[in-house]
Amino acid sequence: MKDLNRLPQNVTGTDSDDLDLAVQICLDVALAQPNNAEAYLNLGYALSQKGLNEGAASAYDHAISLDFSDSNIHFYLGIFFMEMGRVDDAISALTKSATLDPGASDVHYCLGNAFSEKGALDDAVVQYYNAIQINTQDANAYYNLGITLFNLERYEEAITIWQQQISLDADSPDLHLHIGDAMMETTRHAEALDQYRKATVINPLYAFAHNKLGNALASMGKLEEAVDEYRRAFQLDPVYVEAYVNCGIVFDRLSLYKEAQQAYQKALLIRPNDTDAQHNLELSLRLSKS
Repeated sequence: MKDLNRLPQNVTGTDSDDLDLAVQICLDVALAQPNNAEAYLNLGYALSQKGLNEGAASAYDHAISLDFSDSNIHFYLGIFFMEMGRVDDAISALTKSATLDPGASDVHYCLGNAFSEKGALDDAVVQYYNAIQINTQDANAYYNLGITLFNLERYEEAITIWQQQISLDADSPDLHLHIGDAMMETTRHAEALDQYRKATVINPLYAFAHNKLGNALASMGKLEEAVDEYRRAFQLDPVYVEAYVNCGIVFDRLSLYKEAQQAYQKALLIRPNDTDAQHNLELSLRLSKS
């Protein structure tokens, strides 16, 4: 979840000392101003950050009893419920916040996260679209919207959304990897390859990106190039099991069985019970004897 745009007053410290001080301030203010809804909102947030959830819940409930029409209280109560794993309660609180303040993009963003956590992906899409319509600069909302559309197999929409996000987050290698993944699903292999290459240019030390590029090259029959990318991946990350296995598969396709078996064996030294490595090693041994 992204950093929230609206933080309760007096509760902005990040280290333990600052948070303890914030709790003390909030306690003093709440005692001095028992009818101040914002004071109890701040107290609820501070206590929740300390892990004192029973006290936090009580403070939030009291804040709502003082000012039910304050969208901010419902918003932070929703965030609190999400942190507690009470997703349905979070959706209820965040929906109330959105009703009271429909122009708050962060409320729609967090409501999208809650629906996504619940598995209600179509509802999540609606909320993420609401968020980016209100705040066209919210890169996190674009990103999560793209992920949700991808999971719904709405690949072209996901590509469009992520391409819009590039103008906000051009230096994100993961964004290009996601676009590449969606393009692979729509058989736009050459374009996907270009996206994976862009990711490795942005971060040449990103082993995961090199592995993805290797997979794309292998799917297009560019096996020697794929081997180069897999080797680069496990050079950068010597315990990258998936890269060893993928490299082994390509070696088998090249009839380089000894090299394939060595790749699988390295994977199994790192992760002895890896079923993909075990299966492919057995297959490679049979192929080499045929």
